[in-house]
Order: sequence, then structure tokens, then C-alpha cells
Amino acid sequence: MIQLAVSSVSFGRVITLVTLLCFPGLARLVGQEDKSAIPAPEKAAVVPASAQPPVDANALIITLAMKANGGDEAAARSLASRLLSGETASADQDFEKAVKEASGIEASRILGLTLLRSNNESLHPEGLTYIKKAVEAESAPAMEVMARILLEGQFGQEKSVDEAVSLLRRARQLPGAKDAHRMLGDLSLAGDGVPQDAAIAMEHYRRGAETGSVACLVALHRLFRDGQAFPVDLKESERYGILAAESGNAEAAFELAGFYEKHAEGAPSWEKSSQWLRVAAERGYPGATRLLGEYFLTDRLGDPNPAEAIRLFRVAAGQRDGEACLKIAEAYETGKNLPQDPVASTAWIRVGADFAYAPAENALGLRLITGYGTASNPAEAVQWFLRSAKQGFALAMVNLGELHEKGVGLPVNPAEARRYYEEAAKAGNAGAQERLARLLSGGTDPALKDLPTAAFWAARAAGAGLESAVPLAESLRNGLDPAQREQLEQRLAEKGAIED
Repeated sequence: MIQLAVSSVSFGRVITLVTLLCFPGLARLVGQEDKSAIPAPEKAAVVPASAQPPVDANALIITLAMKANGGDEAAARSLASRLLSGETASADQDFEKAVKEASGIEASRILGLTLLRSNNESLHPEGLTYIKKAVEAESAPAMEVMARILLEGQFGQEKSVDEAVSLLRRARQLPGAKDAHRMLGDLSLAGDGVPQDAAIAMEHYRRGAETGSVACLVALHRLFRDGQAFPVDLKESERYGILAAESGNAEAAFELAGFYEKHAEGAPSWEKSSQWLRVAAERGYPGATRLLGEYFLTDRLGDPNPAEAIRLFRVAAGQRDGEACLKIAEAYETGKNLPQDPVASTAWIRVGADFAYAPAENALGLRLITGYGTASNPAEAVQWFLRSAKQGFALAMVNLGELHEKGVGLPVNPAEARRYYEEAAKAGNAGAQERLARLLSGGTDPALKDLPTAAFWAARAAGAGLESAVPLAESLRNGLDPAQREQLEQRLAEKGAIED
């Protein structure tokens, strides 16, 4: 399914609109605590307005391409055919309005972005050509897009911070610039390609704020809030946060809700925080509706209201919030706030997994291993673990290692088990570190035996607070000779210095 966007300068593989019970060793997962939870309002959230009816995407692409190429209808139809070939496409009324109002240069920028976001990589060079055409015509938004590409080295372009900075400095002088000031401020704050200078960064942000850049207002809000480059000034932070949130920006409203929860004088201020979180939810900010639901499970605004919480989780799930799906699944599993129902619990996990939410993909793999709420299917479980692991989810890597080690759903393969354990261990998963240590010290494959490395990972797991790894770490360390112990201590010290 292709949906069409008009302004984002971030690129993904899909064109988007706006932007256990009894299996030994496998981690059990239903949901994860969200450390960034923000309280919900006293009243039920107003859910975002329903999506606008789709319009004819093919006709819009043809119109857009004709504007960009000087009116060559045959070429425009050919491009639309190549872009939409084999895809179900839709566009909303915002995209339709942008296409109808676009000048030839603006059409080049929008078309270039559309082609760059396409799954068809053969279209990316054409996308770059249209972006560069708009840059040559002094389009500030196109310069911002090209600067982002150069900063990240995307689409075959060599990374060049100097060239990106030059483009951004040109763009900030032109009408229509939206992100140039913010991007220059970010580069100055980080010292990336330009001297690190917080005062210059602030000046970029302030100039951007004067032009109405919400991103710059948010950057100033954070700068005064966090005190990393300047002394904390909560009143200034609040002022800029309110300006950003009142602009209609969903992310700014979400930021301001967090400010009143964690940073404002006398925080938490649940009333103000809940008001802005409600606004963020109304504006469709990802996760805001779910966080409102989570808040109704607490007593911060009076008695808990589980029924309203579940209602909001369902609304959030309808917005493709995978974590909300896991919240509903957990309620069905435990029988708390919903009738206990293993089938319904697993069904909701599958919905979250279908949204490509990595924790849900892993959780579905676990259900398919145990047969809880569904028929046991280790082969299918492997596929879901693989999907989750490809997104970097460490628990899925641990589970794949376990399956390879025990030969469940996969052939016994200690070398592959080591690979998955090691990847998760390097990501900081203590359970993987302990499993890796046991595999390297007492596994069934003699070729994998490596006591010094096993001792290192056991010590890491123990140092992370995993109690079951403490005796293992002591035993393995005691089994090393003096030279190996010295090397172990040096390795652990080096690792600690890097993490510090």
C-alpha cells in the first residue's frame, strides 16, 4: 500500500503519509514498561478525526509529473505507471491540495520526494534529478531535502557535511525555508561539520523561531529545559514550549505534556500535563492515545478507570499502535480489566505483530512456541523471531539462539546459537550474556569452548545484576590461570571505561 506525502525529509522503505509459560530458557514477554509515559487528562481523550477519503493517486502523480516536466503527458503517464506498478496506491486531500497548488518548481520537489520514498530503487536517480532541479531554481525546501541527503549519505550520494552546510546557509536566506535554521543549529550544537558552539546554535534556533519554525521553538524549549549547553531556565523553556504547542504541532504538544510532568517548577503538574497530552492525542501524535489509556489505569487523577483505559487502548490500536495491542493482550491474559481469554490475548499480539512492532513479533513467536491461545507452530515462531531480530530486538535474538541451541523449530546449531547470543549480548542483554557464557564454557560443541570469553560475558551479566550469573562468573574466573585473569580484568576495565 502506497500513501503519498508532501513535506517530510526523512526517507524510509515505504512512502508514508505524514509524516512464557513452560519453555525453559525463553524469555516471556507480553508488554514492556514505557519509561516515557505521560499522564492522561481527567476526561476521556477526544480521538483523532477519521481519515479523509482517498483520492485518485494515479491522476495526481500524472498531474504532478506534468507540472514538473513542462507538460509532457506521455512521460508523466509513464512515470506514474512505473511508480505505482504492482502497488495499491492512495493519497489524501492534503496531498491533492499540494499538487493542485504547486508551481513547477514545487512540483519538482514533491515529485522528487515521492520517487525517493518509493520501494522501487530504480526510481531514486530520477527523484534526485527532480530535487536537484528544484535546488537550481532556488527552492529552499528542496535545498533542505538535499542537505539531509548529503548529511546522511543517502541514495548513492557521498556524505558531505560541508556541501550540506552550504546548502542550508543558502536556504535560510530564502522564502519557504522550514528546517534550515534548525538543522544548522543542530550541527552547531553537535560540532558536526562546523565549530561546536552553543551560542551560535541558539542564534540559529532563534532566527528560525522568528520565521515561524516550530522545530526551532521545540529546540529552544529543550535547550533551556535540559541545561546541557546553557543554565536551566524553566520559564524560558515553558514559554517556547507553549509557543510551539499553540502552533498546532502535535509533537510540540506532546513535549509540553512531558515538561509539565517532569521538568516544570513543582512538577509533576498533572492537570497541565494531561491537558497537553489530550491535545497531542487529538492531533494524532503516535502513542499519545495509548499513554492516556495507561494513565487511566492509575489513581493520579482519582480512582482508576480501567474501562476507559481499555477503550483508549483499542482506539490506539486502531491507529496502528503495537504497544497498545500488547496492553490489551496482557489484560486478556491476566484476566485483569478484561475476561481472561488466551485466544483473544494471542489474537491481539498478532495484530501488534502485523503492525511490524518488534516486541509484538517476538511475543507472537513465544505464543507459537508454547501454544498459548493458538496452535503450537515452532516453524512459524522462527519467522516471527527473525522479523523481530531484524529490527534489533534483543529478546528475539536470545530466543533464536535458544531455538538453535535446543533444536526447537530449527536444526541444532551451536554456532548459530552463539551468533545470536553474541549479538544480543553486545546490545547489553544480560540474559544473552549469561547464555553465551554457558554455551562457551559447557556447551555440546567442543569447538566453541572458550573459557576466557565465557568468563568475560558471565562477569558482564553478573555486573548487570543478573543473580544467576554471579556463581557462574565466580566459577569461570577461578578456572582461569593468572595471566588469563589479568586479561579478564583488563578487558572488563576497558569495557567499563567505554560505557562510562
